[in-house]
Amino acid sequence: MKQLLILFILIFLAQPLTAGAYFYRNNSTDTSYTEGLGQDQYGQTKTGVGYNIESLAAYGYVNGEQNPVVGEVSGLTKNSVKINWQTAYLGRSLIEYGFNDFAQQTALLYWRQGLQNYTLQNLQCGRLYQYRLATYDVAETRNVSETFKFQTLACQTNILEDSIFDIETTTGLLELTAETSGRTVKRFDYNYQATLGIPEGAMPAHAILTIVENKNLYPLAPSISTGQFSLYQKPISITAFETINKENVNTLSQPATIEISYAKTRMNNFAEQSLKLAYYNVDQNKWEAVSTIVDSQNSIIRASISRLGDYRLLASTSGWVPKEIENDKAYKEYGTNSIYYIDEGIKHLVVDLSVLHSWNLKAGNLKTSSLLYRVPLGAEQRYRDGSIVRVGAATYYFIEKGGKRLIMNKEVFEDLGFVDDWAYPVMTSNIVDYPDLSAIIDSTTKPNNILVKYPNDTKVYLIEDGQKRWIVDSASFNRYHYRWDRIITIPVLEIYPDGEPII
Repeated sequence: MKQLLILFILIFLAQPLTAGAYFYRNNSTDTSYTEGLGQDQYGQTKTGVGYNIESLAAYGYVNGEQNPVVGEVSGLTKNSVKINWQTAYLGRSLIEYGFNDFAQQTALLYWRQGLQNYTLQNLQCGRLYQYRLATYDVAETRNVSETFKFQTLACQTNILEDSIFDIETTTGLLELTAETSGRTVKRFDYNYQATLGIPEGAMPAHAILTIVENKNLYPLAPSISTGQFSLYQKPISITAFETINKENVNTLSQPATIEISYAKTRMNNFAEQSLKLAYYNVDQNKWEAVSTIVDSQNSIIRASISRLGDYRLLASTSGWVPKEIENDKAYKEYGTNSIYYIDEGIKHLVVDLSVLHSWNLKAGNLKTSSLLYRVPLGAEQRYRDGSIVRVGAATYYFIEKGGKRLIMNKEVFEDLGFVDDWAYPVMTSNIVDYPDLSAIIDSTTKPNNILVKYPNDTKVYLIEDGQKRWIVDSASFNRYHYRWDRIITIPVLEIYPDGEPII
């Protein structure tokens, strides 16, 4: 019996090794991923599962080792990073990462070929990670890259206090280039000072930036009819000019963080939580409130700004802003044709109904209010992130984070699942103030704020930072003004890791 067992093992080991279950079927009209007859890498007919593609090698079978090519990481934050890589064949990818091992792994990502990327989320701040790419071809052959490392940003809670800047001054003066960052502080009087942090890449040119208290009091503070009083008599002017040609710099390439301290005694007649930083729009000759975080415990306000110019710290009297004006809603102004969208207690003029349409709001269903004059005025309302606008016949832009991303061509537009009817026709002048962001050059990954679903599945997801966030029910869907006619059906093999559900 023992001799027969040894003989059986020797016969088994002498057999040629064959491929696993994955292969491609030739000469078939069936293009689904299903069971059928095909050939393995030795030309032998086998039964298994696969697709119908003419050439096996060209569509995902690796003959010989072809490791993925890993590029530099991008988008590094304190808890996330984008991993970039490239494969020469159609396959699935897996990112393995950890501190001193590869204990953490992503799910298998897509059947893709060429340039790819994926954003790792929920990382620990200030930690050194190692990672590698593992890819699998259609025969489940595993190819692994070299090991690489990245370090997340420091565990900062306040960028102005905890970040390390290239240049730091206490004079309200900074000389910066596009490659340097800076922080400066300017004290105006007792308990009143401004701190400004400029990140690397924010200054578009070699320029000198200054913060001063405007001595001539211009522009004047808004009157009571705007719903806001100025806490301090003189505005703060933030200006910059290029060192070579002396031209003014009007906008930053990336937002800066500003922090302004104030005296509690100034708040005796005002509601502290109504504090708003306001920017003076020279072109429209009006003050525009900026979304502001109020830290009443430390008597500090914080805001992000991208425009240089004059700023004031404004507040309303207690009870001035009406409670019946709700956030995240649009209203018609009584006695006029003006429509405003309310966001974080600030009203934003809607200059075109298509902007309102992008937020899934219909003008005919809006409430009319005679109290809007008591709500602080902000900048004009922009198209919602995730919207598509079209300039001319075939130039498409995707709106994301308040900026615009050029969609490279009509093929990419259609591959993303977009439809012509979704694009709002605009003039170039309508979107000239939208910052230019990176172009969308392929459809490998859906951009942020796209709604997707899988075939034969009722669940709808929002794509955000490379993850899919399930919108748990229709009430949540409608509460966030999502559009039922803007949902893209994606193939089952287009896989995204799960993010936090939207409720």
